[in-house]
Amino acid sequence: MSASRTFFAATLTVLFALGASAVPTATSTAQQRYEQDRAACAAAKPGADRSTCMKEASAALAATRSGELDKVKPSPDNALERCKPLPEAERKECEARMRSGTVSGSVEGGGVLRELVTTVPAASSSSR
Repeated sequence: MSASRTFFAATLTVLFALGASAVPTATSTAQQRYEQDRAACAAAKPGADRSTCMKEASAALAATRSGELDKVKPSPDNALERCKPLPEAERKECEARMRSGTVSGSVEGGGVLRELVTTVPAASSSSR
């Protein structure tokens, strides 16, 4: 093997190694998330169930590593399912909010707020 070929092969090997280490793998990302979850459990308010928090963090890491979390696909009808137990009038409003309301907030921030403004004409007064 000539010196230029050896240099070329060595350069490719170094570039490949650098490129592979620069891209985070799903496992390293899952491990980082696990470490964040553990830190959040440790910093939880007094009285919080830290053991359950740690178990959930471990379960999430295991599910990520096994690919279980990738199999879960949210259903577009899931939001509408939440409206089903409501009385009929409220259910129709709930379904309208889910389909065309504005959304603010985030799950990470503690909650999602859905809002739909409906204009209702004022009742006429006949007591004049």
